[in-house]
Amino acid sequence: MISFFFPVLTPLIVLLLAVAAGSCSAQDGITVNGQIVSPDMIALGRQIYRQGILADGKPVKAHVMGDIEVFGTQFTCLNCHGRSGMGGGEGKTFTLAINPAALFAPRDSMYLERSAYDDESLEACIRQGETPEGTKLTPEMPTYDLPDREMTALIAYLKTLSGTFSPGLTDGEIHFATVVDGGIDPADRMAMLAVMHSFFNDKNAKTRNERKRSNRGPFYQTYRLKAYRKWVLHVWELHGPPDTWAAQMDNYLHKQPVFALLGGMVQGSWQSIHTFCENREIPCLLPNTDRPGGIGTNDFYTLYFSEGLRLEARVIATDLIRQKRPIRVLQVYADKRRGKFGALSFTNAIDTSRLISVKNWQLEQGEVFSPEKLSTQIRASAADSVILWLPAKTITRIDFTELKKMIKGQVYLSSTLLDKISPRFLDRLETQVKLASPFILPKNRQAVFKRIAPWLRSRKIALDRRRILGQTYYACMILGEGLMHIKRHFYRDYLMDALDHGNAKAIFSINYPRLSYGPGQRYLAKGAFILQKNDDGKTSATWIVPRM
Repeated sequence: MISFFFPVLTPLIVLLLAVAAGSCSAQDGITVNGQIVSPDMIALGRQIYRQGILADGKPVKAHVMGDIEVFGTQFTCLNCHGRSGMGGGEGKTFTLAINPAALFAPRDSMYLERSAYDDESLEACIRQGETPEGTKLTPEMPTYDLPDREMTALIAYLKTLSGTFSPGLTDGEIHFATVVDGGIDPADRMAMLAVMHSFFNDKNAKTRNERKRSNRGPFYQTYRLKAYRKWVLHVWELHGPPDTWAAQMDNYLHKQPVFALLGGMVQGSWQSIHTFCENREIPCLLPNTDRPGGIGTNDFYTLYFSEGLRLEARVIATDLIRQKRPIRVLQVYADKRRGKFGALSFTNAIDTSRLISVKNWQLEQGEVFSPEKLSTQIRASAADSVILWLPAKTITRIDFTELKKMIKGQVYLSSTLLDKISPRFLDRLETQVKLASPFILPKNRQAVFKRIAPWLRSRKIALDRRRILGQTYYACMILGEGLMHIKRHFYRDYLMDALDHGNAKAIFSINYPRLSYGPGQRYLAKGAFILQKNDDGKTSATWIVPRM
């Protein structure tokens, strides 16, 4: 809401506008106009800030550009100032910080000088768009018709916003954790941790004398030098069923708070960890998972590479729906495996389609797949097309020439489930066999992997888990870029706000061809290829971004 738009502000000025962190704690002893404000009122202020909704559920009324009527749901505070309230840039426009250190301190000896806001002048700013001196803010800054109660609630919330540094920080260290469980492949675990430890060691190596500079550097670079922290990695080992993981992670967190979770991998769904991080407002950056948690309306803290198997399912559904004809589909998957997640995701994706009908063949635990059983299931379901959510060792036993004779439509496969044999399997594709793949095309993978191969070799890291190596390295790099952006303003929300504008680093992705960042976008890869061999023997690649 309290948006201050100016055409050109340097990043240095923006940083100086949010100088030292304020002393207000999250909700203790917050006063507005001399009265202590209850936690319920602060929660109402958060609702107004993030959603633009009043206590009665109606949207806040506002005006922009002087006299254009809009709703607060269209121009929320969050949209411009970020969830952290620390502001940021969009093109040539910078939105200033509105945390306590910025609002309730004078801005002098710099551009756009003004005296400190107090509760009264802040009310005037929000309602009339004026500084404490009565100077009008730019017309892009909306003015809001807030009742007195809601005004008190909003000001109280602003006094809690990025007021103290987030947990996981000391004067010399910043702590992170990665999550692993006992069910993952030991070689996968080793590959991920090897990259993390090497990256952290590189970051902490004093080759550029960061520690000395942070203590002895010139005063005019204080804003930059005081950001130096040694990175410390903790490995959270999880055991038992997923419904016990939250308690285990709480125990780790109690022993040593962390600023963020980085990477990580578990055998099954990521949902338990996703929920944990959302509930405790801890950033969770780019885990190695093909079964991510579902993103809720207000979820903010977990950033994924893609929807994994859910993305492949939605892309297959889109490819079938585009054919604009009735199609009967048989899905084949194993019980309690990743394939079941893909099959359920496909069923959800075609829920509103009147043209696509689905029958499922679920292989029970211990049931052996055979081409003969598949033929029986195809005849019983009268299937036109087949989706095989099966692992590589099963797929390699199928005679696709014979399978094509049984159906008049297509056979769909998952590159995620084919895993490392996926590139080689392209040679077996035929005109009716399609492979859904969110990854960089096989012909380009070797060249792209060369971006990190020398770094890996120099640290004696084996190159045989390339997807995990590439994803983990990228996650570490993005964490570094985010911390570089927020400098010494160590707020978890500010880190996530900063990462929402990470498009410049998308080109360094080792695995995914088209990553895109943006506020509210928690899956970076939005689409996938459908790979298919044409009649001329060449492989075509159709890029599909499914409807949201």
